[in-house]
Amino acid sequence: MTVVFVHGAPETADIWDGVRDHLATDSVALRLPGFGSDRPETFGAGIDEYTQWLIDELRRTPGPVDLVGHDIGAMLTYRVVADPTVTVRSWVADGASVLHPDHRWHELAKTWQTVGAGEEFVRQAVVAPKTVVAKLRSLGLPETHRAHGHFDLEMGRTILDLHRPRPT
Repeated sequence: MTVVFVHGAPETADIWDGVRDHLATDSVALRLPGFGSDRPETFGAGIDEYTQWLIDELRRTPGPVDLVGHDIGAMLTYRVVADPTVTVRSWVADGASVLHPDHRWHELAKTWQTVGAGEEFVRQAVVAPKTVVAKLRSLGLPETHRAHGHFDLEMGRTILDLHRPRPT
């Protein structure tokens, strides 16, 4: 059995280190492309690309697989477990409100979705990371959380691409 953890934004796989330290089984914390890892030039960073990426990762993971998703990782988990071609033994995810038709994005996601404001967030995160960490803490990020340790321009661009609709 392998427990597969999928993080959210603006996080990296490191968010799962404390949990994984307590497991007595194999586990892997996947690092989403562009979140503290390289993002291939051809990877568009939309929800469909990330869903396919996760499906491909799960197919390469020795099973049975128990899938754990948080935030964006939760959205991906919901999509993956609904795919009949993917087999997971069990799954758990937070943020189920995203499935509700009246779902409202949190304030930070709204910032990322707004042209200009999103770019300013990314600029601040890169040049003044302590300011952004303080903002995240004010939104409820625990002191023990190391979410912002890998934030760079690549992650910022990836977050904006992920949270904004694509032109059709």
